[in-house]
Amino acid sequence: MRLNFSQLYEGFDQSDICASISKGFELSGFKQQSQANNGMSTTVQFGAWLVNNLPLLFEIEIIQGNQEIAVNMKWPVVQLKSLFEESLRFVLTRQ
Repeated sequence: MRLNFSQLYEGFDQSDICASISKGFELSGFKQQSQANNGMSTTVQFGAWLVNNLPLLFEIEIIQGNQEIAVNMKWPVVQLKSLFEESLRFVLTRQ
């Protein structure tokens, strides 16, 4: 999933989008696992556990020059894919 900064929820601070998105996901129950910066983009990895101990993992790559983010997901059960995508999209866009 790719989103432009303009598509993100207006509550996210555009001047420090990485910290703002991290806080938003932590308030939604996800814990930041790691963060890496290569100069052109910042990658932040998040995770959470379902009630039956299945992990939900995803990473957000914030591409500063293009003013966009890319979300890469891993889901433990294929049936969770659409629910997980919709949940992440809602946290990011509130739509």
